Amino acid sequence: MRTVRPSIARYIPYGAIFLFALTAGCGGTPVPCDMDIHVTKTTDTNDGSCTGADCSLREAVIRSNVCAGTQTIRVPAGIYTLTRAGIDESAAATGDLDLTDSVSIIGTGRPVIDGNASDRIFEVRGGISASLSGLVIQNGLAMYGAGIWSNGSTLNINESTIQNNHTTWEGLRGITPDGGGILSERNGALGVYLSEIRGNTGFLGGGIAVLTLPGEVQTVMIS
Repeated sequence: MRTVRPSIARYIPYGAIFLFALTAGCGGTPVPCDMDIHVTKTTDTNDGSCTGADCSLREAVIRSNVCAGTQTIRVPAGIYTLTRAGIDESAAATGDLDLTDSVSIIGTGRPVIDGNASDRIFEVRGGISASLSGLVIQNGLAMYGAGIWSNGSTLNINESTIQNNHTTWEGLRGITPDGGGILSERNGALGVYLSEIRGNTGFLGGGIAVLTLPGEVQTVMIS
């Protein structure tokens, strides 16, 4: 948990925000690191398998995290509710989906990733590049970055909907609950394209909060 809150904020406040383009191995068992990982079930399991019909979104993320290079996770239409409770864990085993290695997550048919109001949905860990495309990301609940928290990473969101994610004051000490939909901070980069941000709440940046400390630089592109 962070104990320091950056002092400079540039944010997009509450309400609906429509963004239009200006221009167009799971578990301990060794597995081949395919560049394409296909999610094949909607249930939120983590049973050490990610093959055939037994690969949840969480298991696909865990496999991508342990494989070198940038994997592509392909998610078919459906509702993917995160049910494995357990916050403050950083390997995607419980709670939110921690992205610790560069990845592209592509949805087909607008799959819904639902945080079940129990944790944030995605945490993008420092120093990686992540691309989220064609997704609906909703019902995250966290002290900050309830939909997505990007901490010193490059994050691109394409043709997606970020909705009904909410930050909470519970447990906070000396920091504020910023970035209901998206929180991007430290020396990172954020791009949001052809996407819709709506119905999210936060102290600063109900939709999007971009936070920096003195001397830090972020690149932000919203179109």
